[in-house]
Amino acid sequence: MSTFSVIIPTFRETAKVEGILRCFQHVPEQSLRVYIVNGNPGDETSALLIGSKSDSRIIELSGNPTLFWSGLVNIGLRRLMAGVPQPDYVVIMNVDIAFDSNLFELISQNMAKVKRGQLGALCHNGSRTVSSGTCVRSWILALTTHPFAGSCLTEVPSGILAPVDYLPTRCTIIPMEAILAGGTVAEHMLPHYAADNEYTLRLKRLGYQPYIATDIRVTCDMTNTGNSIYHKTPSLWTRLKNTTSIRSAYNFKLRSRFICLTYPFYARPTALIVYGLKGLAEVLLGGFVIRRLFRSNQRGFSGAQGGVPRKNVNHQKINE
Repeated sequence: MSTFSVIIPTFRETAKVEGILRCFQHVPEQSLRVYIVNGNPGDETSALLIGSKSDSRIIELSGNPTLFWSGLVNIGLRRLMAGVPQPDYVVIMNVDIAFDSNLFELISQNMAKVKRGQLGALCHNGSRTVSSGTCVRSWILALTTHPFAGSCLTEVPSGILAPVDYLPTRCTIIPMEAILAGGTVAEHMLPHYAADNEYTLRLKRLGYQPYIATDIRVTCDMTNTGNSIYHKTPSLWTRLKNTTSIRSAYNFKLRSRFICLTYPFYARPTALIVYGLKGLAEVLLGGFVIRRLFRSNQRGFSGAQGGVPRKNVNHQKINE
């Protein structure tokens, strides 16, 4: 049986940590290791983890309050890269997801069919799916689509592997050999948002194709998504202040870095213009108005989720 290590970054989210630990009660594999990377060690989360010592699979790693998502994930990655023995697969999870079955049995079944690739879970909030992966339709125009996003969960067929260009790491499974080849997350260039997209795209370019696996399903709390204008309703003044926030999806400086790290050289000038205009629209209009105007909120890197699902997803059926 394949071995797994899970990395879950968190910062002052004790209730969320408690919730995800309950999910691992559905997972019987004793070889599993779950690394909770705590950005505020010594707090209530640490106390909770000390109290959960009856499950020896749960391990706390100490970060510090200066680190965001990327830095905390890298603490876990470096621990695994230096360790012996190493797991077959690494699962990077957000602390705000939930699952109610043995997720790792499904992961093993799907990874056995993918061989050399990355898997992202199909994410949903209630009865609707949210963005679980991104396909780039045009690098020059910075146009993206999100397979299955906005669909009724019960209408999404199981047994599908939908190839994408990059994945959010709400629940993403990566072979350890890919991590050894690709290194760690770009924490200095992208300390928080879009670092997961850049990382999974980087691994794709090393030959590890990302897929959305519709068999693997997790719920996620969309209200826990940073300074999003699509799941919260900040005022214009707040949106303006957030343009310089590391936790803002419409921080143009970080968007520009993402483009420089991921986009082909020929597409960078136009992509910078397109993303700049999108960001300006998000700040001035807000998410509610954009939804009303465009009837869809699939904005890729801008942080929007959901919207109208793709009509013709390029996918492959898993052969049982």
